[in-house]
Amino acid sequence: MSIIVGGYMNKAKLLELLLKKKSGNITMSEQLELTRFLSEQESIEIISEINIILNTPLNFDESVKTEDIDSSIERVLKKIDHPGIRNINRPAKVGRIRRTISIAAAAIVLIVAGYYLWNNGNEPSPKGIASVKSTKKGTKSTLTLPDGTKVWINSDSKIIYDELFDQSTRVVELSGEAFFDVAHDKKRPFIVRTKNIDVKVLGTVFNVRAYPAERNTQATLLSGSIEMHLKTQKDRVILLKPNEKIVVKNFNTVQKKVGDINLEEPEIILTKVIQNPTDSSTAETRWVKNTIVFSNDELKNIAHTLEQWYGYKINITDKKLKEKRLSGVFENKSISEVLEALKLVAEFDYRMVGDTITIIK
Repeated sequence: MSIIVGGYMNKAKLLELLLKKKSGNITMSEQLELTRFLSEQESIEIISEINIILNTPLNFDESVKTEDIDSSIERVLKKIDHPGIRNINRPAKVGRIRRTISIAAAAIVLIVAGYYLWNNGNEPSPKGIASVKSTKKGTKSTLTLPDGTKVWINSDSKIIYDELFDQSTRVVELSGEAFFDVAHDKKRPFIVRTKNIDVKVLGTVFNVRAYPAERNTQATLLSGSIEMHLKTQKDRVILLKPNEKIVVKNFNTVQKKVGDINLEEPEIILTKVIQNPTDSSTAETRWVKNTIVFSNDELKNIAHTLEQWYGYKINITDKKLKEKRLSGVFENKSISEVLEALKLVAEFDYRMVGDTITIIK
C-alpha cells in the first residue's frame, strides 16, 4: 500500500526521510526527494501531525501513551487518505502504521545515534523544507537570505537553506564557493556547513571555498570574527581574525581523482591576506568583482579554475606543463584573452573545439 497525495511514496520511506530530517542525517538527494513530495501536498498541516509521532521516543516506552500515537496517526490518515484506502478497517490500519513507525525507527536508530555522536554537540541541521540556489559552470549568482544576509555564489556551486532559517539558528549548506555579508544577530549564530569544515559567525564578511573535487577547503575573513570547526577534529575550534585565511586539507575520495595528495602538506595553514585599499577586496574574494587572480599557481589548478569560471573542459597534454607555476590578474577578460596572456609566459599553445580546450607544449 502507498500513501498517495498528488504523488506516490511508501509509508516506511516517508517515515524514514522524516526521521532522518529530524536527526539531521538526511542527504541532499533525500532532502530534495522529501521536498518534492511535500510540495505536492494540498495542506502542510500533515507535517505538524507527523512531527507529533516523531517527537516521541524511538523505543516507544511506557511514558508514551498509545492513544496519543493513535490519535496523531488518525489525524495524519485523514489528511492523506484517498479512495484506495478508505474501505480498509481503520483500527487495523492504525495498528499497521504504528508497527511501520516502530520498524522505521528501529531501522535508523543507529544512524540517528551515530549522527549525534558525530556532531558532538554542534548546532542542529535545518528541519524545514529546503530551498536550493545553484549555479552552473560559467555562471554566478546573488542571493539575499530571509535574515538580510547577502550571498554571492560563484560558478558550479550550491547553497541550501531551510524554510525555518530565520526563526532559530541560521544554517546554510555550501558546496562550491560563496562570499557572505552576514546580517548581525548576536542571538542567532550564522553557520556555513561544508564537507570538511563548519564556519560559525554572528555578523561578518567572509569567503568560503569548498569545492568537493579540490584538495583543500578555504575560508577568508575580511571583517568581524568567525569560528572554524573541523570535521576531523571535533573538539578543536579555530578563531579567525580580520584579514586571515585558513586552508584545511580535505580528506575525501573525490580529490584523489584530481591529483596525487602530498602527504607532507600540513592539514591546516593559517596565513594573512592583504586587502585592496580601493575596494577592501583580497585575491581570494575578487571573483565577486569578476576578476580572476592567480598567485604562483600550478597551471593544472589554473585550468580547473578556468573550467569553473567559463564553463569549458580543459585538457593539458604535457605533465611538466601542468606543474608550471604562473601569476596574473584578469578583470572582465574572455577565456581567449586569458589563454593568450598565459601562453606568452608559459610557452604553450592551445586548441579550442566546441566547449573543449586542449593545451599542448
